[in-house]
Amino acid sequence: KGDLALFQRTIAGQSYLKRIRCPILYLSATNDFNAPMDFVEEGMALVPHADKRTTYAPHLNHRFTPEAEIARPLWFDSQLQNRFEFPQSPLAELLFNRDTGIPVFRVHPDASLPIDHVDVYYGYERDPRNRFWADGQATRRHGVWEARCPVFDLAEPLFVFANVYYRLSADQRRESDPETFAISVSRAAYPDALRDAKVKATEQPRRLIDDFSRGFHDWYTLNITNRHHWLISTRKLADPRWEAAHGATLSFEIEPAEAGNTLAVQLKTDSWRGYSGRRADTWTALVPLAKAGRQRVELAATAFTNSAGKTLNDWYGITELIFQSGAKSQTSAAGDLQPWSGNVPRFFTLHWNGGEPVRRRKPFLSSANAAGGLDVDECQRAIQDSIRREKTDNRSSRPDRKAD
Repeated sequence: KGDLALFQRTIAGQSYLKRIRCPILYLSATNDFNAPMDFVEEGMALVPHADKRTTYAPHLNHRFTPEAEIARPLWFDSQLQNRFEFPQSPLAELLFNRDTGIPVFRVHPDASLPIDHVDVYYGYERDPRNRFWADGQATRRHGVWEARCPVFDLAEPLFVFANVYYRLSADQRRESDPETFAISVSRAAYPDALRDAKVKATEQPRRLIDDFSRGFHDWYTLNITNRHHWLISTRKLADPRWEAAHGATLSFEIEPAEAGNTLAVQLKTDSWRGYSGRRADTWTALVPLAKAGRQRVELAATAFTNSAGKTLNDWYGITELIFQSGAKSQTSAAGDLQPWSGNVPRFFTLHWNGGEPVRRRKPFLSSANAAGGLDVDECQRAIQDSIRREKTDNRSSRPDRKAD
C-alpha cells in the first residue's frame, strides 16, 4: 500500500502531467496497447496549458501512418527551429440533435494552413485497444466539418475523434515526406449523458461487412505493396453492428493474380480482455486457392483452429480479422507453404451468410474466474510482435523484395 501511494505521488501521470510547462505533442495510434487512447486523452487534459496537440493514426496499434508520423518533426521545426507554424488544435463539439436522436460531431479547424480534408470517426467499444472506428463521412460547410455518429446501444458510451489533414507545400516537405499531416481532436459521451439528451439507438445489425468500394478504408494495412509481406486487418467484427449471427458463415470473394496460392484467414479473439476471464487467442483457416481469378470463399467457425489444434466452435469474442499469405501466418503449417505468388490479391463483398441473430454477452462483464485487467504475457507478446513487424518493415522495403 505504501509503495502504491509513493507511485501515485511521483511516477503516476496524474501527479506529474499537471506540472508540465513545455509545449507537448502526443503522437499515438487509436488502438495502441501501450498507451490506450482514452488514457492519453485523460492525461493530456491534465496538462495545464494550451500549447499541446494530439495526433492519432487510425486503426493502428503501436504504429503510425506517414501523415501522423510527420507531425513529430514538424512539431520540432515549429518549437525549436521557428521555421514552421504548427496549427492550433481544432475546436470541436459533440452535439445531440433532439429531432433525429443522432449525435453530430462538429469540427472547426484552424485554417492557418491549407486543409486537405477532415476525417471523423466514431466507435462504441469500452476498451480503446479493441475499438473499431467507423467513418462518419464528414461533410463541409462554411469551414466547419460535421459528421453523424449514430448509436447502437444506449447502455454503451460513444467515442468520437477527428483528424484534420493539412497540406504541406514543397518547401515544407523533405524528400519522401507525405503531402499532408494530421492533427486530432477527440470527445466522448457516456450512457447517462446520451439518455439525458434523448439520443436514440438508431443503428441495427448488418450482414455486409465490407464491399471494398473504398478499398481498405476500414482496415489497416501493412506492407500492402509487397507481394510477400502484405497483411490487412480490421476490428470491424468487434463492433456490435457486424457481430456474427449464431451459425453464420464468413463469406467473401478474392481475386489472386496467379494460381497455387494459400490464403490465411485469421481471427483474434478476446484481445486484452483478461478482466472478462477469457484468454486472448488466434485462430487460423488456411484457404488453398488452386486457380487464379475471382472466386468465392465460405468459412464456418469450425474451419478455424488455434496453435493447440483446438477448433473454434463459435464466433463470440472476435476482436480482429486478418488476411495475409498463408506462408506468413505463423501457423504450424506455414513453413511448408510457398510464398505468395503474384500481386497482392483483390477482395470483394465480405459478409455474414445465414445463421440466427443473437444478442451476445458483453465481454467486460465479470466472471468467477476473472483474470484481472493486466495480462503480462499478452503485453510481452505484443512487444515482441511489434519488434517482429519492425524487422518485417525493414525487409519489405529492400529494393529486391525477396521472400524471407
